[in-house]
Amino acid sequence: MSTSNGGCMQYKITNAQKEWREKLRSLGCIITGEPNPEMHHLYGASAKKKCPRTFETLWIGQWAQVPLCKRLHDIEKTPEFRSKYSDAKLFEIACYTYMLDYDDLPFDQNTYDAIINYNLKSY
Repeated sequence: MSTSNGGCMQYKITNAQKEWREKLRSLGCIITGEPNPEMHHLYGASAKKKCPRTFETLWIGQWAQVPLCKRLHDIEKTPEFRSKYSDAKLFEIACYTYMLDYDDLPFDQNTYDAIINYNLKSY
């Protein structure tokens, strides 16, 4: 969902995305299990990607977030952390952890693929 803002398009977070964020946060850090994690937006809160199957612009920024403890959130851009965890890997871990408690993911396959393959030109 987007709204016009003086000629610019601005994304507005949906209730489903707010619920996704809060359920993820309730699971704790996806790496350490520590409670009260910070939410890390993998590609920015307003990231979008065009789906090559439907040509639809998918606003993925609010879906593409993962809960990390403060210590890991502070170092997530370091080479040491990135050698173990790519953005795609973090998102896969978050989705797996989520499905252990909540079953189905709240977004479709196109959205999942767009997040996992965000850095690829096409997928």
